[in-house]
Parts: sequence; structure tokens; C-alpha cells
Amino acid sequence: QSNYGNKRRTRHIDDEPHYEPEQTDLQIGDKVRHQMFGIGQVTSIDGTIIGVYFEKTSKTTKLNVAFAPLQKL
Repeated sequence: QSNYGNKRRTRHIDDEPHYEPEQTDLQIGDKVRHQMFGIGQVTSIDGTIIGVYFEKTSKTTKLNVAFAPLQKL
């Protein structure tokens, strides 16, 4: 995690409540559930940023699983 030279801001971000994924076991093609967007399918993975195509919205949304945990179905 980069702090962009601002240690005070980094401490603030670290103090905010967030979900700490142990390790994402998601793979492209997996079905997942998000509490707001509903059921979707993983379309991309870039670290903790997961792209998911949600059936409810018919759109792909990129989510940071550190803040928006996904339940693998």
C-alpha cells in the first residue's frame, strides 16, 4: 500500500473499518453475491480489485474486496 508521501493520511486510512481478505480465492468465471448488487460473475481480477458482471444491473462493476466483500457461490 502506497502512502504517496503522506504518513498522516495513511494512518487515517488504516484506522478506517474495512474487510481484510486473507487471500482472494476467486477466479474469473466464479459466481458471487454482493449484498447490494446481488448475484454476479467475476470477469477480471487485479489484486483486491475484482470486476463483476451483475445480473441485476446488467453491468460490470469493479469492486475492492477490502471494502466490498463478495461471497463466493
